[in-house]
Amino acid sequence: MKICNLTRDACKEYAQEVENLLLKLMGLIVISLSLGLPESKNRFGSFFKDQSSSVALNYYPPRPSPHLAVGVGHHRDGVL
Repeated sequence: MKICNLTRDACKEYAQEVENLLLKLMGLIVISLSLGLPESKNRFGSFFKDQSSSVALNYYPPRPSPHLAVGVGHHRDGVL
């Protein structure tokens, strides 16, 4: 399945913003655990710089007879 450029760009921007948020949260955790001075809140930033991430997109086409399908109902899988 091909992903259009608009979707790809939106996913890349979202991933970058999530990474920025996580680095900020890690900085706050460093401060809250007294692992360094407030100005050293980015002490782990270089460790996580240029790391790779992945996204899994699943597509399940509609069943011709959904009432005959065996399985679980609508649900979400928790994945980190």
